[in-house]
Amino acid sequence: MPEKNNQQTVFLYDDPDCPIRRLASEVGSKWQMLTVFALACGPVRHNQLLDRIEGISPKMLSSTLKSLQRDGFINRIAYPAVPPHVEYSLTEMGKGLLHHLNNLVQWNYNHLDEIKAAQETFDMEKNKIRIG
Repeated sequence: MPEKNNQQTVFLYDDPDCPIRRLASEVGSKWQMLTVFALACGPVRHNQLLDRIEGISPKMLSSTLKSLQRDGFINRIAYPAVPPHVEYSLTEMGKGLLHHLNNLVQWNYNHLDEIKAAQETFDMEKNKIRIG
C-alpha cells in the first residue's frame, strides 16, 4: 500500500499491493484496455476479437485474454463442439472496469484540445532548445 510521507503519497517500487502498480499491470496495456472495450457488447469469439482489435496478433490476443481471465475481468466458455467453440465475455467486475475506463476515455476526450496544445507547446520549446 502507498505510504503517507508529509502529506504526500509514496508508491513503493517493490510493493506488489501498490494500487497504481497493480492497476497498470492488470489493465494498463493498450491491448488489455482495447480487449475490454471489444467485449462491451457481449460474448465474442477469438476471431471476432481479432477483427475488432486492429493490430493485435493472435498470440498477443491469447496472452491478453488469459491475463484478463486470470484477474477475473473476463469469462471464457468452451462449448463442446467440433471445431472448438470458445466465447469470451466480461464478468461483473469486468463490466465495472469498463464503466471506469469509459469515464477515463471521456475525460481524455473532454481534454483532448488541452492535451494537444500542451504537446505542441512542449515540442516547440524542445525544438527551440535544439536550434538555439
